[in-house]
Amino acid sequence: MAASVLGSCSSSGPATCTDSITAGCYFECSKSIGEYCATAGGCHLTWDSVLEDPGLCGNPDPNSVNVWSSNIEDCGAYRVLATGGEFGVAVGYYDKSTGALVAEIAGGHSQPFLSCAGGPPGRFTPPDCSSTTPVPPPLCAADGGVGGP
Repeated sequence: MAASVLGSCSSSGPATCTDSITAGCYFECSKSIGEYCATAGGCHLTWDSVLEDPGLCGNPDPNSVNVWSSNIEDCGAYRVLATGGEFGVAVGYYDKSTGALVAEIAGGHSQPFLSCAGGPPGRFTPPDCSSTTPVPPPLCAADGGVGGP
């Protein structure tokens, strides 16, 4: 699940993130958020849109072929949306002060390692979220994500 991608810590120096997001690692972003979202079939461009979307409640049915869920957390200067499941993982980083999507990190079956799908030019260094606790989005918390709000 997405929490395992976010929650580890490393004592080594800066390195490219590959299979986990560890303290001090970074991503090289070759596309902007606008370029990525235009080709990805849409994005949650603001934190408010994340909080208002019951579609992020996921599909926790273990009998389904596509089990997935989403979690949110505050981490450093960012708010983080992590969605993971059978298809892979997507982690969005939103600026706490503006609510704007800053970077989208992705990995999955067709992409075995994590990479920056869209973000600022050059390097994006995600915050160390190892001391935070992910929770379901507010619309999903009442029933554990089954059937939305």
